[in-house]
Amino acid sequence: LPAELAQRFMTVTGAQLYNVYGPTETAIFATAWPCQAQALGASLPVGFPIDESRIYILDAGSKLLPFGVLGEVYIAGRAIARGYLNRPELNADAFRADPFWPGQRMYRTGDLGWLGTDGNLHFQGRIDRQIKLRGYRIELGEIEAALLAVEQVTQAASKLVELEGRPVIYAWIAGLEEQQLPQLRNTIAARLPDYMLPSGISVLASLPITATGKIDYDALPAPQAIAGHINSRPASGRLEIGLLALWEKALNRQDIGVHDNFFDLGGDSIAAVEILTGIEQLLGRKIARFRLT
Repeated sequence: LPAELAQRFMTVTGAQLYNVYGPTETAIFATAWPCQAQALGASLPVGFPIDESRIYILDAGSKLLPFGVLGEVYIAGRAIARGYLNRPELNADAFRADPFWPGQRMYRTGDLGWLGTDGNLHFQGRIDRQIKLRGYRIELGEIEAALLAVEQVTQAASKLVELEGRPVIYAWIAGLEEQQLPQLRNTIAARLPDYMLPSGISVLASLPITATGKIDYDALPAPQAIAGHINSRPASGRLEIGLLALWEKALNRQDIGVHDNFFDLGGDSIAAVEILTGIEQLLGRKIARFRLT
């Protein structure tokens, strides 16, 4: 929570405000700090453990670090999730035995933080390239690995960017020709869930690298607008035209054709719900919704 926003909120409302922190894997909130006007600095602490949670700041060897020393945040306690469904390797890395409470587990957050002498946790950022998009926690490295597994792709990079007014995952690759992109999309779609598929991909002769030989993410060119399929025909008939209008509004674009792919155009779950609601209004009937149970 930005300190300036906290100050403005408390001044206007006079209400009690808490700065909270925690990932989904620990039942969302693991710490909380009651904001105090006299204690608002450049950055706010995220507070003390709550609901029987425990916070550890550990080094690369899983040793406790002293107050004020930056390290990786681990969370333990009764709110820890059982794990990721059907992901044993990921579980082994993320959920570990708690060395300080025998028989219990702790969660490796991938976040950087430090503990003040008053016991408050201070959040400092990420140690990896994990992002959160539309409620999903996504490792960009997994997307790049899927791209690099495609024959002929020699380099790959991905980032969370703002494109056409919405946050999307965008990728840059080298080694393929532009006309091979449709096949590339089909290949990675079989390896990645929909929410991890890049909304756009740029083909470069080579990706920029740093002096140490790593991809220079800051030097990647600006993302290109997401294009529709060249051979996609325009809508015809009242129903198709009505559906097209819903797509154009939800996806914020005007170049959509009947054969275009929703996800290739940057579609996400939020846009899907908006379109579904619009279809119900267009048809004057409810459409069955499916959910995982």
